[in-house]
Amino acid sequence: MSVALAAMLSAIPPNVSRADAPVRVGGGAVNMFVTGPGGSPIPPLDTPLFGVHCPGCPITAPDGHQIMLGEWVKAQMTATVRCIPDGTHVEVRMTGLIPNGVYTIWVLVFNGPFDPTFSTLVGGGSLGANDGSQNSFKASANGQGQLVVNMPPTTLLAIPYDVKGCLLDEVEVHLVGVYHSDGMTYGPVPGYAHSAEVQFGVPIKLAP
Repeated sequence: MSVALAAMLSAIPPNVSRADAPVRVGGGAVNMFVTGPGGSPIPPLDTPLFGVHCPGCPITAPDGHQIMLGEWVKAQMTATVRCIPDGTHVEVRMTGLIPNGVYTIWVLVFNGPFDPTFSTLVGGGSLGANDGSQNSFKASANGQGQLVVNMPPTTLLAIPYDVKGCLLDEVEVHLVGVYHSDGMTYGPVPGYAHSAEVQFGVPIKLAP
């Protein structure tokens, strides 16, 4: 996890609730799903990146060059979330993305505070419709992107879980942005076997 994301996690009030909506939070790059060559650590910014879910798979930009850590960590994300009668309204705006890159946004639900082993992760799926038809976008040539969706109560499909109402009613919820090196999306699942990796994230609700 990046220093920026860790600092952001500690700064958000722990008891966000329906009464506090709309909630606006910011997040940044996540480094725990990429490595250097041969699985090596990645402290230098000029380290070429490989995926964790697809070991040995280079993470490439739309123009074909292998992405360096310095490019990866530029990503920043702001999410505005509010409860509506039929679910959750979510607006996500991003900067520092890979120019012209294809991205998807995912919901992660936890039954307790996040920890690096993901032991409290109980659900995961696409933001918006659970078939992944609303959670993708292409970054602009200057690395900007946005997504605005209404998410109804639904069953998350990547890690099956029933969201019965507003996302802010769950114990803890994060939004994460997945970058797709192959320029393709995979419906209700992120497509990690195809060189897709989480690049950035933000918790929109933290466990008490």
